[in-house]
Amino acid sequence: MKNNETVSVIIPVYNVEKYLRKCLDSIISQTYKDIEIICVNDGSKDNSLDILKEYEQKDERIKIIDKPNGGLSSARNSGLDVASGKWCYFVDSDDSIDVRTIETCVKYMKQYDVDCVVHYFVNIPEDESCVSMAQSTEDWLNCRKKETGLYEVPINISAEIPAVAWNKLYKMEIIKKYNCRFPQGLINEDEEFVWTYFIHCKTYYNINDCLYFYLRRNTSIMGQRNKSVKILDILKIHMHIYDIVSKYKNIDEYKAALTQNYIQTAEWLFSFTPVEYQRRFLKYMKSYIKNVNNDKQIKLLYKKLKHQVFVNKIKAIRGAYSHVIKHYKNVLYSNSKRGIKKILNAKIKELSAALNDLQQNANSKISELSDAMNNQQKEYKSKLEELSNALNVQKK
Repeated sequence: MKNNETVSVIIPVYNVEKYLRKCLDSIISQTYKDIEIICVNDGSKDNSLDILKEYEQKDERIKIIDKPNGGLSSARNSGLDVASGKWCYFVDSDDSIDVRTIETCVKYMKQYDVDCVVHYFVNIPEDESCVSMAQSTEDWLNCRKKETGLYEVPINISAEIPAVAWNKLYKMEIIKKYNCRFPQGLINEDEEFVWTYFIHCKTYYNINDCLYFYLRRNTSIMGQRNKSVKILDILKIHMHIYDIVSKYKNIDEYKAALTQNYIQTAEWLFSFTPVEYQRRFLKYMKSYIKNVNNDKQIKLLYKKLKHQVFVNKIKAIRGAYSHVIKHYKNVLYSNSKRGIKKILNAKIKELSAALNDLQQNANSKISELSDAMNNQQKEYKSKLEELSNALNVQKK
């Protein structure tokens, strides 16, 4: 392991006895042999640790860290703390990689002397219930697909580079110098790590080849996140990213990109945030505007989503109101005289009309805010293009 061309492969492990053997087999079979395999057992309650010990007896390159449960970020950070390789590669323990993966990444890392090598991956749904989840990831990835080749790291990192930790070969030199780590206790931690690393990079090599096999399953962290309040961690991650960029870079150069990323993420996230968490969503967004980035476009989005929460509340009231009215209407109709029935019908129509007016006004306001946001977005895209062109001229 003293060879300076060792790759540290870090595998966080938690309750994956069903998938772990396939993952480990794919790694010990790599055509690139100079690897250390760091398996971090994060307090598994199944037979995962026993499987790791079994493989440790088969392959001396395997190192086991056995620790109390601390979450995915904690496990990965523990692996980084002991990694001794020149380069680093992450594999999740329910996934697997092509036997050529490490060799291919090292080849281009050395040939082009880049700061990172990125490659694509295959989405594998565990069963039919995971097909749509896998397809959504595929659609997200396809928006960022690039031809094989050498690229400069852009200002808007998220627009080009998939914000996942595991499809990349990293330089440990950069990770150590800037103490790149995963934020503990939060989901979507990969995006923060990717930004923390790539703002210190100049170039990367992209391989338009699928060398990683990403298993989509409902019981994984990603499969469960949309059903929990933890989904709002994504907004916290964006606050962290802004602070990290501010620490190391001229924030004025990145502000337009960070603003656009936040807006796109917030709109996407709100679209499937459960109704019971939407008010908390707005609270986090308000905090971002107050403490981090008070850009006009983000304020417009906040107002738009605030009105949408109001519309959703009206719909909920209407649903509850309709059920109650139907019940009492039947009771009163069976016991009331004709005149009382007419009064009751008039009141019901009056209340329905009031609710309709409220909803129409809210929808109209949302439409106005959407138009304002679109105009502001066009202006920001233009400014971002001008800034990118100016920076390219400076580099030349």
